[in-house]
Amino acid sequence: MAATTQTSIVANSGGKRQLHELVLPAGVLSGASTYTFRLEATSLLGDASETGYASVTVEALRPPVPGIVSVSPSQGVALQTKFLIKTSLWTTSEPPLRYTFECVVGNSTQRLAPTTFSNVLRDVLLPMGEPNVTLVAVAVDAVDGRGEVSMSVLCYPNTLNPKAFADSVAVFLAEANAFFSLERLTQTTIAASSSTA
Repeated sequence: MAATTQTSIVANSGGKRQLHELVLPAGVLSGASTYTFRLEATSLLGDASETGYASVTVEALRPPVPGIVSVSPSQGVALQTKFLIKTSLWTTSEPPLRYTFECVVGNSTQRLAPTTFSNVLRDVLLPMGEPNVTLVAVAVDAVDGRGEVSMSVLCYPNTLNPKAFADSVAVFLAEANAFFSLERLTQTTIAASSSTA
């Protein structure tokens, strides 16, 4: 911390006001802790010197404390089973919380829907897992503090023949367009790209 917050020494012989800015990288401060920052200035007048200082005390807020994420059913078929994902039991000192739901397959992370104040996502289409899909619930508080919790769900390959699979994709895309559902469009695109064995 000392190396991060220490400012360089600046000489000012013109009697002008000197501005010092302190910008801390993300993650340097621990949540639920209090910090005091102090700036010292020394005036050199001939052989005499005089030091003054100013300080400010700030409290670093704790990010949202993760609760749980659940999914129903616990397993299903890619681009066929409609899952219900729910996250709950979060605690925060800076409400309200906004939620984002993501799925991770291998090294690929995809957002399943736009950020929302609802902690439930219904009728979710998922891609094929390897063999599992990791579901991540992200909560962001009013001051952009962030927490996340995850779980895995077994998602089998879709075994429809190519024509039936294409027809199924077309139906889901038509639903997305008819109801102006960006999340259904996103989920269908993600799931269709990796849903067959």
